[in-house]
Amino acid sequence: MVVGKIDETLERLRGRLFQRDGYPLWAVRELRAVNQPASGWLALSAHRRFGGVLNFLRANRALFAAATILYIFSLAIAIRLRKQVDSEGKRDVTIQGSQVFARPFSVALLVTLLATIGVNASAPAVVSFVICLLYLVPVLRLLPLLTGVALRKPFYLLCVFYLLEWVHLVLQFRVAFKREFFFTTIALAFVFFARLTRPSRLKIEPEQTWQSRLPTWGIRLGLFLLAASALANVLGFVSLSQILGVGTLFSAFIFALLYTMFRVLNLGIVITVNSVWFQSLAEGRGENIERFGRRLLIVSASILWLNAILYLFMIRGSVVSILQAVLQYPIGFGKAHVTLGGTLSIVLLLLVGYVVANVASFVLGKILLPKLSLRGGMAYAISRVTYYVLLAGLFFIALANAGLQLDKFTVITGALGLGIGFGLQNIVSNFASGLIVLFERPIRINDTVEIGGITGIVRRIGARSSTVLTAQGAEVIFPNSNLLSNQVTNWTLSSTRRRVEVAVGVAYGTDPQVVLKMLTEIAMKNPHVLAYPPPQTMFLGFGDNALSFELTFWAAQSMWFELKSEIGLAVLRALRQAKIEIPYPQRDLHVRILQSLNKEEDSAISESAAGKKVVGL
Repeated sequence: MVVGKIDETLERLRGRLFQRDGYPLWAVRELRAVNQPASGWLALSAHRRFGGVLNFLRANRALFAAATILYIFSLAIAIRLRKQVDSEGKRDVTIQGSQVFARPFSVALLVTLLATIGVNASAPAVVSFVICLLYLVPVLRLLPLLTGVALRKPFYLLCVFYLLEWVHLVLQFRVAFKREFFFTTIALAFVFFARLTRPSRLKIEPEQTWQSRLPTWGIRLGLFLLAASALANVLGFVSLSQILGVGTLFSAFIFALLYTMFRVLNLGIVITVNSVWFQSLAEGRGENIERFGRRLLIVSASILWLNAILYLFMIRGSVVSILQAVLQYPIGFGKAHVTLGGTLSIVLLLLVGYVVANVASFVLGKILLPKLSLRGGMAYAISRVTYYVLLAGLFFIALANAGLQLDKFTVITGALGLGIGFGLQNIVSNFASGLIVLFERPIRINDTVEIGGITGIVRRIGARSSTVLTAQGAEVIFPNSNLLSNQVTNWTLSSTRRRVEVAVGVAYGTDPQVVLKMLTEIAMKNPHVLAYPPPQTMFLGFGDNALSFELTFWAAQSMWFELKSEIGLAVLRALRQAKIEIPYPQRDLHVRILQSLNKEEDSAISESAAGKKVVGL
C-alpha cells in the first residue's frame, strides 16, 4: 500500500515539476496563513507512520529472522577475518584490515543492511527512518578508516545533512516552517560543502585524464543541484526543489554507503585470497579471483547507485521504459528476428553460468568433497563433471530464455552431428577420453607420470587436454586421447613410494662383507629412507676394474632424486674414512706405429740438412 501511494505521489509530482506549486518564499505571511498539514513527496500521515509498523513487522517476520541470521553469520566471518589479519602479519592489508575488522559489529551490520536496500522503499516511515539511522552507523564507524583525513569532514557533514533531511521528510511541520527548514538545510549544505570540497582543501591535483577529473565534476554537479534546489524553493517551485535537494543529498550519502560496502567487502576478499589456507586451495589463482571480485563489486555498486539516483530524481520509470523499448526492438530479415534484450540475456546467462560452474566446481573439489575421505582423484572427478553439467544446463536455459525452440533446428542439429563426426572428431575424442580418465582414474591430479620420455607432475585434466609440469618448470600439454592410446608410466598410481638404486664399485682386495655392512648402515641411518621395505645391499659380481655392489632402498616419490644424491655423498665419505679405494678404469695401450714414425723423422732431418748446404754454396 505504501509503495502504491508513493508511486502515485511521484506520478503527480512528475507532471508538475516545472510548474510553480507554491508561494514565493518571501511571502511568509501568506504561507503561515495556510492551515493545513504539510504535503511532501514522501510525507505520510501519523496513522500511516505509526499504525502500520506492527502490521509491517508481522508481515515480514521471516525477512527480519533472515536478517538476524545473516547478521550473526557476518559477525562470525568478521571475527574470523580479524583473527586471520592478526595472525598473518606479513600481508600488505594488515594495517587497514586490522583497523576495519577490529569493529566486527559494524562490519556485520553493514553486510546485513545490504539485504534491506529494497525493503526500505516499501516500509512505513518509522521503519524506514530507523533503517536509515542504522545506515549511519557503519558509515561513521568504518568510512573514516578507509579514506584520507581531508575527506573525513565532508563525510561527517554529509551524515549530518542526511539526518536533517530525514527529519524534514518524516516529521510533520506546517507548510511555511517546513519550507523554511528545508531552504535553510539546503543553503547551509551548499555553503559548507562549497568550502570543504575545494580541490586545494581536498588535495586534488589537476590531471589530464578524465578519470582523475570525475571527483571534481561530481562535486561541482552536486553544488549546482543544491543551488538550483534553494533557488527553486525561493521562487515557489516546491516539488522541483525537494526533488533536487533531497535527491542530491541522499544520492551522495548512498554513494558513501556503497563505497564503504565496496571497500569492506573487497578488503575481506583480499584477506581471504591472500591467506595461507586459500592459497593452498586456489593453486596460484588468487590474483585472478581478487581481480574478478573487485570488478564484480564495482559493477554491483554502480548499478545500485544508478538505480537509487534514477529513483530519487524521479526518472527511473522513463529510463526503464526507454530501455525496454530499445531491448525489445526486433532486428532481422523476413521471419527471422532477434532482439537486443534476448541477445544480452543469452550472454549474461552464459557469463553467470560460467561463474556459477567455476564456483561450484571449486567449492566441491577443494572444500567439501576432500572432507569426505574419498578415494584419490574422485573429488576432482565429481567437481569437473559437475562443472560440465552446469555449463551444459545453463547453456540450454539461456537458449530457452531467449525464446529459441530447439525442436525447429533439426537441420542444424543434423549438420552439427555431421560436423562432429568428421571435423570435430578429435575434439570429441579428447573430451570423451578426458571423461574416461576422470572416472577410471588411471591418472589423477598431482600424480607423477612419464609420457613419451617426459616426466612430470599432472597439474590439470581439462576437457580437451591435460597439463604436466616437468622438473625444469615447463608445462607440457598432452591431448587426452594420448593418455589412453599411448603407454603411460604412473609412478604414484597405487603407491607414493619409489625404489632407489645406488651403484658402488671398490678395488679388488677389499673385504665384501665390510662394504655390504657399511652401505646398509648408511641407508638405515638416513631419516628419509623408509624403514619398510628395509634397505638392501647386494654384491653384483666381479667387474673389469672393481668389485660391484648395489644399494637399494625405498623413499617417497617427492624426494627420491635428492635422497639419491644425499646417500651417494654419504657413501663416498664413508669409503674415504675406511680408506677403501674406488679404482679408476685401467687400460693397456699398445703403440704399433712408433718405428715407422721414427724413420719418417730421420728422413725429414736429413733432407733439411741437405737443403741448408745448398743454400750455403
